[in-house]
Amino acid sequence: MKTLVLNKSFIILKLSDLQQSNTILDDQLEPYLNVSPNLVLDLENVNFNSMMIGELMNVYNKFAEHWRDYMHKVVIIHATENTHKAFESVKLTEKIQFFPNFEEASKSE
Repeated sequence: MKTLVLNKSFIILKLSDLQQSNTILDDQLEPYLNVSPNLVLDLENVNFNSMMIGELMNVYNKFAEHWRDYMHKVVIIHATENTHKAFESVKLTEKIQFFPNFEEASKSE
């Protein structure tokens, strides 16, 4: 059995669970804003569309504004290659990093 040791805390939001709600994504983030300056957005089993780029940028902006005086980061895990390419095409990978899974994301600086 592998043991994962974390030196920092993370908020992990599984977007497939959040898609069930009629509330916009950045409003769903509100209760978690004070938990940690490290946000992981899990896109596993999410049907990505162009509107999601805007929603994820709103999440990023709200999170970054909240933690503006602290080191913080937002990462995406379990994204498809097409999703990653869509973010690259609009230069959003400069703000939000992509990782294949949580273990890799947790190792990043």
